[in-house]
Amino acid sequence: MPTASLAILGQMAGRAGRYGGNRPHWIGIIVMALLAALAVAALVALIVWISRSRHSTTHAATATPGAVPGAPQAPPAPPVPDARRILDERLARGEIDADDYRARREALES
Repeated sequence: MPTASLAILGQMAGRAGRYGGNRPHWIGIIVMALLAALAVAALVALIVWISRSRHSTTHAATATPGAVPGAPQAPPAPPVPDARRILDERLARGEIDADDYRARREALES
């Protein structure tokens, strides 16, 4: 008797299909294909988004504000030495007068 019941269960499972119920097998194949396509599209979108954000961040950091992209740019101003910059700032804040500024600047340049 156990052999007969196993045979009947095997026949019932064969009729139900791999996914259960009376659904055809191709529905599962279509669903899996759509999910795979969605995953690939999401991966491509992520790669494009990352590459664009890196490019715009890198490009924005080197761009001059108000500059037209692709237009020739003026060469950057030479860097001001730190001591002279500090001396200029002290004069601007009023910490030293013009005579003191001139004397200290001459001392820096010599």
